Amino acid sequence: MRWQNALLGAFVCAVACADASGSFVRVRDAEGGESSLGSPGGYYLEGTGSLARAALDGSPRHAAMGVFDFELSYGGTWEELLTFCTEPDIEIGFDEWPGDPDGFLYESVPLASGGFSDADALVLETLWANAYTLTLGDRTAAGAFQTIVWELIRDTEIDFTSGSFALIETHPDTGAFGALARTWLDNIESGAWSGRVALHVLTTPFSQNLLMPKRFLPAPGTPAVVGCIAVVWRRKRR
Repeated sequence: MRWQNALLGAFVCAVACADASGSFVRVRDAEGGESSLGSPGGYYLEGTGSLARAALDGSPRHAAMGVFDFELSYGGTWEELLTFCTEPDIEIGFDEWPGDPDGFLYESVPLASGGFSDADALVLETLWANAYTLTLGDRTAAGAFQTIVWELIRDTEIDFTSGSFALIETHPDTGAFGALARTWLDNIESGAWSGRVALHVLTTPFSQNLLMPKRFLPAPGTPAVVGCIAVVWRRKRR
């Protein structure tokens, strides 16, 4: 389609013109993992995948949740990236391991450029500092974490029962996600949880956007991603 060609060309141009600031990174699926139903093979870290019920703009639907078990590279070695997405209505664009060894190109941008307000960033970075490790291998904790991320990105006020994103808490697992998410938000609001982990958003027009701690950003002067243009064009010809 004409609009797809224009979008692809703009993304290629951005990559080609990028300096060595390290703002572009490749992301791929890691070996192993599970599906949202908990079966072997999939995008999620083992023990975290689930299929909740939610409404997007009033339309009920299944919502796959969990800790994504991915890898990222700035052109050298691949590092583990255990993370969450920011878009409940977008699918992961690259194939499950081992079908897509090059993954997709993402651009790393500040939270504000990824759709989060300053207030959202405070909640999200405090949440990451205090609850992130609790999600690794825990299905309920992973669902609660993803619930908060989607609520922040979709609505201006936090209310899990209404708005653009809403949980359908009559579903057993979904109700547990909402209950734990409220407890965590109370901890942040009361000051019981403090500290922040600086985060960026990994964005691409071809897949779900992802959260990434800024510690993954390379030091200034690190060579930019190698072969990035070829990777983007390969995806178009597929």
